[in-house]
Amino acid sequence: LKRIPWYEDAAVAVGAAITSATSAAPFILTIDRAVVQAMAGQQTLTRALLTGFTNLIRRPHHLFAQLGFWMTAGVYSATYLTANLIDVAAGERTLDPTDPKSAYVRGSAKLLGTTAVNMSSGVAKDAAFARMFGAAASSASPTPLATYALFAFRDVLTIGAGFTAPPLLAAALVSGGSIRAAEAAAAAQILSPMGMQCICTPVHLLALSMYNMPLASALERARDVGKTLPQATAARMFRFCVAYGAGGLMNKCLSNCGRDYVMTRKDQW
Repeated sequence: LKRIPWYEDAAVAVGAAITSATSAAPFILTIDRAVVQAMAGQQTLTRALLTGFTNLIRRPHHLFAQLGFWMTAGVYSATYLTANLIDVAAGERTLDPTDPKSAYVRGSAKLLGTTAVNMSSGVAKDAAFARMFGAAASSASPTPLATYALFAFRDVLTIGAGFTAPPLLAAALVSGGSIRAAEAAAAAQILSPMGMQCICTPVHLLALSMYNMPLASALERARDVGKTLPQATAARMFRFCVAYGAGGLMNKCLSNCGRDYVMTRKDQW
């Protein structure tokens, strides 16, 4: 890594982040839109998911004309890129990833950076999705502060599950003695964000309910959330398997392969 000029390393980071985010965005968009439509009562979640994935398979090129696709790709491009550029900066500062103190500095910087970027862009995207795909009667209504607060709380939990919990879960798996470190890290990176959806999904649905039904009673809101909760939890587990599992692993793989390619070409010169 030290043999790569910072600007080439940064270029690899940008390419890996955009490619990974663009690959994951169609699946994330389809699930996010379906959940919003279901909570708005436009159609059932199963029907919305079926319609969304059917259109994705039959007319994938239509994605490029949808603002929601570019918003989703933008959120995850920014998130992956922040993590990648922090790794680039750590390499330029010659932080040794095997040194506990250096690993702590890098991990803390990555957690804070990705949290700030993902939370701000993700909350803005979800508030926009509530207006774009939500109940027609409330589409012009301002987004309640409670909705923003619940989205932010959800993202704190999500980021923790995506960046803080996986190393702890991987260590626990390795300590059991039945799995190797590399396999444990990959499994934890997928399982942790998925498992957190058991907590995050009710918060997400409550935020949408606050937007669609601002004057509902507590009982009405509980019923509104409960009618979609089981299916939405399963759908969002898959969504985060794509976003932080497959997408995160793809971003890491492309970054490592890109650096290896640059180093190989320099050796040949």
